[in-house]
Amino acid sequence: MPRPSEEEERTPHVLTGTRLYLRPLTREDLAHIRRWSEDAELRTLIGELGPMSEGNRRNTFTG
Repeated sequence: MPRPSEEEERTPHVLTGTRLYLRPLTREDLAHIRRWSEDAELRTLIGELGPMSEGNRRNTFTG
């Protein structure tokens, strides 16, 4: 597989479909993630057992 160009390495990966747009999460998404993690029905659909802690949400961005 060829190595990505410098421009490709700087550009976030985005997948676009006819009904869906996927991009990497950003810090600005933390409020949405908190709201989603507090939604019991959504947690059931994605396989989460309980709300995500603030620390776990922040670790999403720090590794």
